Amino acid sequence: MFPDRIEILSRGTIPLGQTMEGFFAGESVPVNQKLSDMLLQLHISERTGRGVPKITEVYGKGTYEFRENSIVVSILFTRVSTEDENPR
Repeated sequence: MFPDRIEILSRGTIPLGQTMEGFFAGESVPVNQKLSDMLLQLHISERTGRGVPKITEVYGKGTYEFRENSIVVSILFTRVSTEDENPR
């Protein structure tokens, strides 16, 4: 955690058979199928692949840094404006 952003480090890289295009499109390719199944059954995760596209839509592809053995997501703290700026 930093004053201007939060960084999330995911150990490992994109799975074999996954493309960068598929990654950003939200294609779900579990690295560990048994773990993925368990987390799904516990309702801790889902397989809809919505997370990466949502983050990319708001912050852009540049928010992801692909390293040799990890992926880092840096989410900047920015003010989100609303249609009605006046408090009631």
